[in-house]
Amino acid sequence: MMSGEAEPKKKSSSSLKAAFEALSKGNYEETVRLCKQAIKQPGGQNNYEALVLLGKALFCGNQYDHAQTAYRRAVDLNPSALRAWQGLSELYEASEKFDKVVEACESIIEIAKATDDKPRLTDYLCRLARAHVKSLDYEKASQTWNVLLGIPSISETQRVEALCGVADVQVVKLINLREQADRNCLPQQDPACSLGEIDIKRPATFPASIGPAVSTLPVDDTKMFQDTVNSLEALLREIVHISPQTHRYQDLLLKLLLDRMQEAHLLGGEMYKKAQLQVLHHSVAMLSFYCSDAVLEIAFTMCEEDCVDQIFGAIGMERSRNSRQERLLWLGKRFAHSYPHHGGSLAVIAYALHCRPIFSLQRTKFCCERALKMDLTSITGWQVLAELRVSEKSLSSVQLCVTRGQEAICHFRNAYGFSLKVAELRLQLVLANAHLASESHDESAKIFSNIAESAGKLEDAEAARVKFAAVEGLIKICLAKELFEEAECKLEELLALDANNHWALAELGWLVFQRGNIDNACTLLVEAVHGQPDIASYHYRLGLIYWKAGDIVQSHKEKAVEQFILTVKLDPSNGDAYHFLGNYYNLSARDKQRAAKCYQKCVTLNPEDSEAGESLCDILDSGGQETLEAVICHDASQKSRRAFWAWRRMGYIQVQQKKWSDAVGSLQYAIRGYPTCADLWEALGLSYQQLGMLTAAIKAYGRAIAIEGGPHVFPLIQSGNIFLLLGSYRKAIEQFQLGLEFAPQNLAAQYGLASAMLGMSKECRALGAFGWAANLTKEASEIAFASCLMFGNVAAVWKLLGDIQVDYVHCLPWEKEGESFGNESEAFSYSVCSWKQQRISKAVNAKRAYQHALHLSPWQANLYKDIAISIDLINYLHGNEMSDENSWCLAEVMALGALMLESNNAELWINMGCLSKQKAIQQHAFIRALQVNGFNALAWAHLGKLYLRECQRDLARQAFDHARSADPLLAISWAGMSVHDHCEGSKVLLEAFASCLYAVQLLPVAEFQLGLGKLAASTGQLQSSKVLAALEQAVQHSPQCPESHNLSGLVWESRRYFLHAILSYKRARYAMQHFGGQSKSLSYHDVSLNLARALCQAGKAKDAVNECENLEKAGMLGSEGLQMYAAALWQIGKDDLSLEMVNKAVTISKENIKASTIGLVCKLVYQISGQVSAMTKLLKTPRDILTDSNFSLTAFAIAILDCNGRFPMFLSENFNLFFLHERSPKLYSLLAAGKQLSESANIRSGVQNAELVLRKALHMHPQSTLIRNQLGFHLLSMRGKSSHIAVRCSCRDLDISPSVQGSTSTPAMLGAAAISCSNCGTRNFRITFSTCTNEGVDGVNVILQLQRWFHLEPWNDTAWYLLILNIFQKAREEKYPNHLCRVIKQLVSSVRWNLFFNKGGDNCPYKGFQLLLCISEIYLQSGDYSGSLKHAISASQLHVSDGMLFFAHLQLARCYASQQDLTSLHNEYKKCLQLRTDCEIGWITLGLLEARYFLQGQNNTAAINHELFLNKRDNAQNSWMALLEVVRGQGFIWHEDFQSAEEALVQACSMWPEEGCLHLIHGAICMELARQSSRSEFLYMAKRSLLKAQDIGHSALPMVSLLLAQAEASIDRKKAKWERNLRLEWSAWPADMKPAELLFQMHLLAVQSRGMSERENDRPECSKSSRSWLLLALHLNPSCSRYWEALKQVLKCM
Repeated sequence: MMSGEAEPKKKSSSSLKAAFEALSKGNYEETVRLCKQAIKQPGGQNNYEALVLLGKALFCGNQYDHAQTAYRRAVDLNPSALRAWQGLSELYEASEKFDKVVEACESIIEIAKATDDKPRLTDYLCRLARAHVKSLDYEKASQTWNVLLGIPSISETQRVEALCGVADVQVVKLINLREQADRNCLPQQDPACSLGEIDIKRPATFPASIGPAVSTLPVDDTKMFQDTVNSLEALLREIVHISPQTHRYQDLLLKLLLDRMQEAHLLGGEMYKKAQLQVLHHSVAMLSFYCSDAVLEIAFTMCEEDCVDQIFGAIGMERSRNSRQERLLWLGKRFAHSYPHHGGSLAVIAYALHCRPIFSLQRTKFCCERALKMDLTSITGWQVLAELRVSEKSLSSVQLCVTRGQEAICHFRNAYGFSLKVAELRLQLVLANAHLASESHDESAKIFSNIAESAGKLEDAEAARVKFAAVEGLIKICLAKELFEEAECKLEELLALDANNHWALAELGWLVFQRGNIDNACTLLVEAVHGQPDIASYHYRLGLIYWKAGDIVQSHKEKAVEQFILTVKLDPSNGDAYHFLGNYYNLSARDKQRAAKCYQKCVTLNPEDSEAGESLCDILDSGGQETLEAVICHDASQKSRRAFWAWRRMGYIQVQQKKWSDAVGSLQYAIRGYPTCADLWEALGLSYQQLGMLTAAIKAYGRAIAIEGGPHVFPLIQSGNIFLLLGSYRKAIEQFQLGLEFAPQNLAAQYGLASAMLGMSKECRALGAFGWAANLTKEASEIAFASCLMFGNVAAVWKLLGDIQVDYVHCLPWEKEGESFGNESEAFSYSVCSWKQQRISKAVNAKRAYQHALHLSPWQANLYKDIAISIDLINYLHGNEMSDENSWCLAEVMALGALMLESNNAELWINMGCLSKQKAIQQHAFIRALQVNGFNALAWAHLGKLYLRECQRDLARQAFDHARSADPLLAISWAGMSVHDHCEGSKVLLEAFASCLYAVQLLPVAEFQLGLGKLAASTGQLQSSKVLAALEQAVQHSPQCPESHNLSGLVWESRRYFLHAILSYKRARYAMQHFGGQSKSLSYHDVSLNLARALCQAGKAKDAVNECENLEKAGMLGSEGLQMYAAALWQIGKDDLSLEMVNKAVTISKENIKASTIGLVCKLVYQISGQVSAMTKLLKTPRDILTDSNFSLTAFAIAILDCNGRFPMFLSENFNLFFLHERSPKLYSLLAAGKQLSESANIRSGVQNAELVLRKALHMHPQSTLIRNQLGFHLLSMRGKSSHIAVRCSCRDLDISPSVQGSTSTPAMLGAAAISCSNCGTRNFRITFSTCTNEGVDGVNVILQLQRWFHLEPWNDTAWYLLILNIFQKAREEKYPNHLCRVIKQLVSSVRWNLFFNKGGDNCPYKGFQLLLCISEIYLQSGDYSGSLKHAISASQLHVSDGMLFFAHLQLARCYASQQDLTSLHNEYKKCLQLRTDCEIGWITLGLLEARYFLQGQNNTAAINHELFLNKRDNAQNSWMALLEVVRGQGFIWHEDFQSAEEALVQACSMWPEEGCLHLIHGAICMELARQSSRSEFLYMAKRSLLKAQDIGHSALPMVSLLLAQAEASIDRKKAKWERNLRLEWSAWPADMKPAELLFQMHLLAVQSRGMSERENDRPECSKSSRSWLLLALHLNPSCSRYWEALKQVLKCM
C-alpha cells in the first residue's frame, strides 16, 4: 500500500468496489480485470479512481510500464491529485529512475505546500534529497537537506537524517578535494586507505582518509578544505550528540580525530596532546554506547602511548594516570565484560594475571595465546607472552614474540600516528632478559645499554621505569658474570640516584653478605624490607643472613625464623622458607610435629627438595608411619618427575614390602637422579632378580659394583648367585672371588664360590676336561672346608663339602706319567693304586661331611640319601660286594631312613632301587617312584635297565621309550636302548652305535664309553674322532680295566698310530696281570695277538716275532696269529719260514678265513718270488675262493701286473666271479690303474685308456664314490680345460666319512678342482665378470666342505693344504680382503707349519712350495713386503724342480718391484730366464714385469715363449700366443703408445678370434685413438671390434655396449642405435655394480626420452628423472668435471 494513501472514496460502481476488495486481498489480476471493466463502461475513460487502482495493481504485479501508463493517464485527468503522483514516485524508486523520482517528489512537494500538508512535505523532502544523492547531485541534495532543516516542526529522527545527509555531502566534497590533492602530488598512486586499516565498518562511499594536509591544493581550495573539515566535525558532533547510536558517524568522527592526531604528531606540542585527548575522550564515549573492536583497540593502544598520564587524568582517570599498568587494568575492568571475546580484552586479562604476585603460568599463557589468535596486533599480548617465554627459557620463542610485537607497533604507528617508543623499549627489555636467562650476557648487555640510553632521552615516568629496569639488567649481568665489584659500584650509583630503591638495597645487601660482612648486609636488607615490606624475597634473604649469623649468636636463629614466617605469609609458595623452618623445628626446637608440617609444606611446594623430603621421611619412619611416608613420596613423585628422592624412598618401601614390580619402576626413575647411588642399583637388581629378570638384574648389580666408594659385597654375591643359576660358572666364580676380596669371611661368598666351582667342575666333566674338573673340585673343597671351620653349625656348608668330595671322586682322572713306565708293570700298578686310594679317601671325607650335616639337620631326608650314596661309592671303590643278597647293607638302611621321612619323594625311591641288591626291592622302588611321578624319566630308565638284565627285552624297550619321551636328554635311557639294539643282532648295530654315542655325549661315563668302543669295533667306526675321545676318557676313569686299554689300542691302530696302539695293548696286559679283568669277550691271548699285529704294522718285526713265538709256545697261535707270524718273518728276511707259517695257517684255517689266508700266501709269493710265481700260484687256487671280496682284490691286482698276456684269459674265465659282488668298483679302479701302468712308454695314452675304463665303470656304478673321485683326478691330471668335467664327476651330496682317507676322497677332488682353473669359482658377479664358458666350482660350498673335512680330521694334512689354497683362491677373487688374509695367516700357524714340514714325504716339498708362495702373496697384498720377501726366499730354497723354482724367483721379482728395488728385480728376472718353465702363465706374468719396468727388450721373452708354444701339440697354442700379444699391448699402453698397442691387439684378435674380451680391448684402444687423433677410421675399427665382442661373448661383457653406443653415436648420429646399446649395457651390469659413466649416459638418455608415451614408460631410463641419474653418477665419481658441468646446466633449466 502507498504511504499516506487515503482509503478511496466509496463508489457507486460495484466494479470499483470489487476491485478494491481484490486489491486488498492481493488478487492483482482480478483487480486489473475489474478496473479495465470499469474503464470500459460508459464514461469510464475519465474515471480517476479506476486508473489509480489499475496502476497500483499493475505495479504490484511488476508490470511497471503498464502501471506508468495508467498513472500518467490519471495525472493527466487530475494533476493536483496526490495519489497518482505518489504511485509514480513509488514506481520510479522501484525501477531506480531517480530523475523521474525527483520530478514526482517536486510535484508532490508543491501540492503539499499548496495544501499546507507539513508531514507530507517533510517526508517527500527527505525522499527528494535521497533521490538527488542517488543521482549524484550532491549540491541539490545538500540544498534539500538544508530546506528540511529550516522547517521548525520536523521530528528529531528527520533532523538527524538531514544532518547525516549534509554530512555525507561534506564527505563527498572532502573526497574530491583529497583526490585532487593526490593527483597533484602522486598522480600515478591510488588513494590511500588508512581507514580500512582499522577495519571500521562504513558505506562504500565513505572516504578512507579525510584528515591529512592538502598542501598541494591551491590556497582557496585549501581554505575550503579546512572549512569543510570543520563544518563536518561540527555536524558529526551534533549527530552523535543527538543520536549516539549512529555508529557510522561515530566512526567518521573518530577517523577525523585520528587523522587530525596523526597530522598533529608531526608538529608535537599541545596540539598533539589535545588531539590525543580528543581521540581518547571520543573512544571512551563510543565504548560506552556500543561495542566496537577497533575503538577498543585504539583505547588500549592509547594506554601504551608515550606521555599520556595527563591525558588520562583529564578524562577522569586520576587513579590510573600513574602507570601503564593501572591504565590497562582500569580500562580492562571497565570494558572487558562488554568485549569478552576481543583479543585486546583477553590480553589485558592475561596482563592482570601476570601482574599478580602468584600467578598460574599455564592459565596466563593460555589466555595470552588465545588473545593473540583473535588479535595479532595486541602489543600487550605479545609482551606478556614474551615474558612468559622468558620464564620457560625459550630464547627463540621470545625473539619471535618481540618481533611480532614490534610489527604490531609499526602497524599502529602507520595507521594512527602513535609514537609507542616506550612500548618498543619494553619489548626490547623482555628480549634482553631472555638473553640474560639464556646466559648470552654480551648480547643482553648490549640491549640493556641501548634501552637505558634511549629511555633516558624520553621525559616520561614509564620511560624512567624502563631505564631503571635496564640498569637493573646490567647489574644482573655483572652478577651472573661474577663481576661483583662492578655490580656493587653500579648498585651504589643506582642508590645515589634513588636512595630508596629497595631492589638496589636488597641486591647490595646480598652482595655484602656473600663477601662475609653480615652486619652491613643486615642493615641494607633491613632498609630494603622497610622500603618495601611486601616483597617476600627480601624477608627470605634477611632470614638467610640471620640464619647464617645464628651459628655465632643463637638469638639470630629466632630472628631468622621470624623473617621466614613473614616470607611464607607474603609468599606461601616459597618452599625454601618452609625448609629452613623445618630445619629449625627439627634440629633446634626439637618439635618433630611442626618440623614434619613444615617439611611437608616444603615438599608440597617444591617436590624436588630432596633434603626436606628425606628429613620428612626420616621423621615419619622414626614414628612408624610407613603408610603416610609412602603416600607423601607418591604425591611428590606425581607432582614432579624430578623428585628423585621420592622415587628412591618409595622404591625402598616397595622393596621392603616385596612389591617387586612397583619397586622396579620407582627405582628406575630414581636412578635418573642418583646414577651413582649403589644402594639404588642393588635394590633394583634385587627386584629384577625376584621377578625372574636375571639379565637385567646382572646389569643392575654390575652398575652397583662399578660405582666407586667402598666394597659392594651384596651385588657381587647376588650377581654370582644369578650366574650360578644360569650356569655361567666362570663369571660366578669371578664375582664371588671379588666379593671375598672385600669380605674374606663372608659365608654367602664362600658358599657361592664353592658351589660355582662345583658347577664348573661338572661342566668340565661333561666336556671331558677331567683334569681341569679335578683341580676345580680340589680348590672348591678347600674353600668349603674353610667355611666349615668358620661356620661349623651350618648344615648346608657340610652338605656342599660332601657334594664336592663326591664330585672329585667322579672326575679325578688317572694321569699317564709318560711312555717310560709302559714297560714297567709295577709302575703302572702303583700309579693306578695311588689313583684309587685318592678316590677312596675323598669318598670317606664326603661321608663324614654328610654325617656332620645330618647331625645338624636330622630332619632332612636328602642327607640320608647322600650318606647312602657315599657309602655305596666307598664299597664300590674298595671292591666289596655283598655275599648274601638277602641281607641289608648300610647304604640300603640309610636310603630306607630317607624314605621314612619323605615317602612321596620319587628321587628317594629311585635311590633306594639303585642301592638295593635285591631285584624285587629294586623293581618295587622304581614302580613306587613312577606311582609318585609317572613322568620320571630316571625311574623308567632304571626300570628298563632292570628288565634288560632279566632278558625281558620288550618291557625294557617300552621302559626306555617312556624314559626318552619324558626326558630326551637322559643319557642312561639312550645307553639302555643301545644295549637293547645290540642284543637284537647285526641289523640294528648302527642304531645301537648312534644311541650309545648320544649317551656318551650327554654323560661321559666309562661304562657308556666302553660300550661305544665295542659297538665301534663291530660297526667299523673305530676311526671316528668321537670314539677316540670317548675311549681316552674311559682310560682316564677306568685304568684298571683292561678292556678300556685294549679298545683304545684298536682305535689307535685303525688310525695307523701304531706306537700309541702298542702302548695301549701293553697297558691292557698290565691291567690283567695286576687287577684281573679277563672275561669271555677279552682274554690275555686276544690282547697279545693285537699287540703282535700292531708291532708288525709299526715295523718292529723282531718284537712281533717274539710275541708270536711266545704265543706259539703257549699254544695260543691260531690261523690269524700264524698269518701275522708269517708277515713278521717276511719283514725280517726269513722268507722260507714265512711261507711255511702261512702254509700252516692255510691248513688249519677255517672256511670263513681261508680266502684271506690264501690271499696272504699270494702276496708273500709275489713279494718273494715275483709276479710270475704269484700268478702261477693264483691260477692254482680254487675258483670258488674268488667270490671272497678281499681275495678277489688281491688276485685282480696280481693279475693286472702280469706281463705274459695271461690276464685277459684269466679275466674272461673268471669275469662273473670277479664282478658280481660289492667290490666291483674297486676292481674297475684297479683295472684303470693297470691300463695306465701298461702304457709306460706313452703316458698320455695310458691316462686316456684309464679314463675310458673309468667312464664305462661309472655308467655301471653311478653311485660309486671311488670311481667318481678317481675319474675326477684323472681328468685333473690332464692339462687343459677339464676341471669342470671333473667337478661333475664328484658326488657332492654325499656326506664326508672319516673312513674315506687320502687324496682320492670327494672333498680332496673338489678342492683340487676348485684351484686347478683360474676361472673355477669365479661365480660372484659382485666381484668380477666371469669369462669362462664352462661351469666352474662354487668356491664357497667347496670351502664349507673342506672346513667340515678338516674339522672331522684335524690331523689330515691334505684337508689343511686344500683348505688354505681354496681360501687363497677366494681371497684372490675378492681382491684380498683383510678378513680372508687373517684367516690364511691363522691357518698357517707356527705349530702346524713346523709339523707339516718336519713330516717329510714325496709331496711335502711341492705342497710346502705352494703354501710358501701363497703366504708370500698374502703378505705382499697386505703391504708387508718384508714378510712376503721372507716367505718367497724360503720357497726358493726348497729342493724342487727348476720349473717350480721359476715361480719362486718370479715372486721375488714382484716383491722387489713393489719395493722399487730395480737391481734385485733385474737379477731375479735373469734367474727366471735361466730356470725357464713350461707353464704359460709364468711367462705371461714375467712379460708384464718386463714391460712395466723396462727389464729387457720384449722380443727376447716373446721369442722364448714362441719357441715353447710351437713345441706344443694342443689347441691352446694360439690362445697363449694371443695373450702374449695382449701383454705386449699392455706395455705399449703403459708407455702411452696406443698405435703400437692397437697393432698388438690386432695380432692377438687374429690368433684368438673367438675370445670376445680381446675384441673389447681392441675396440677401447681404437676409441682412445679416435679421441686423440679425431680420425673417423678408428671409430669404424672400434665399431667392428665391439660388434664382434657383443656377438661372440657367451654372456654380456661390461662396457661393450656402452662403448658401442658412443662409437655409433659419433659415426651415424642415429639416436635409435645409441639408445638400444645403452639399454643393453644397462642390463649387462648387476644392480649394485653399475659404474658412474653408465649412470651419466642414462641421464642423457632420460633427457632424450622426455615426452615419451605411456606404453614406453617401462624402459629403464624412465624409472628416474634425468637429475636423479646425474646425482647418482656424481655420488659414485665426484671428481668428474663433466658431471658437474652437466648438473649446472640441469639446475639452470629448472
